[in-house]
Amino acid sequence: MRVAAGIAAVAWGGFPAPFSRELKRSVEGGDVCIARAMLRRYAALKDPDTPVNGSCPFAAEDEALVRQFQRGHSQQETGVFDEAVAQGVVACCARDGYRDSGASAGSLGYLYKIHIVAQQNRSIQQTGRLLDKDNNLIMTFTARLHGIRSDGTEQPWPDYGDGDYGLSEFAGLGNSVTGLIEADLNSPEDDPKSFGPYGVNRAVRGLEGNARVLLPHLRDGILVHTGEWPGWTENHTMPNSHGCIHVWPAEVKRIEQELLKLGVVERKNPMTGKDYPYKPQGLLSIEEVDQPGLVMV
Repeated sequence: MRVAAGIAAVAWGGFPAPFSRELKRSVEGGDVCIARAMLRRYAALKDPDTPVNGSCPFAAEDEALVRQFQRGHSQQETGVFDEAVAQGVVACCARDGYRDSGASAGSLGYLYKIHIVAQQNRSIQQTGRLLDKDNNLIMTFTARLHGIRSDGTEQPWPDYGDGDYGLSEFAGLGNSVTGLIEADLNSPEDDPKSFGPYGVNRAVRGLEGNARVLLPHLRDGILVHTGEWPGWTENHTMPNSHGCIHVWPAEVKRIEQELLKLGVVERKNPMTGKDYPYKPQGLLSIEEVDQPGLVMV
């Protein structure tokens, strides 16, 4: 997992992750890009989730958006993105509200779609679906979309967590990112212990939701993969990740096999989604809902 400079993995002082400093004129970084997206959502601006290239300067638009937020919350109107503003925008505007449209992968120019509905508590495993280009169900599988722990800490690998919700998907090493994402089948990673011996599905570029803001320049290296987890069985919960989607080993193997049957080409793994050298062949659609146990079909 790779993250851009300025995105905090742990809250600093009164700042909630991914923020760790005041944002104002002369400041730039990935955290400015994220603050801008959340503030634009608050202001209900058209197309708030604008893709970025990894760093944004704090500009006049951002100062105006901060002032608007401060006015709306009876705060001193300074135009500085401080702790109070950060806490407020994370509370109101970090979730993207993305919902899968139901459109087939083929209608959008792709060969397959992986669809997963996650809960806010990412410790809870969910059922994902692999669909062909015509929206026919190929298989279901068990998925866990939990990054590192909510407090930004990790226990020695593999860390099975403590039932927490997981760190913000905007933070470095946080939960798997929601939204619609271009995906592609890549050859296995070099570390089978951590990633399993099978082909992986790489999240390449965000098209909608939080993914459109974050992928691939603010977060990169998000994969659908498995691992060789000591002592783990299918009766156990899968461990935390660094933002990847963990899936049972046998099911990752089958996903790879089914995609090859559909005519998907397994590309040589470039180890990154930045400057991706191939045309992505699939879609990854990740929603987040409130209701415990709800799985959309």
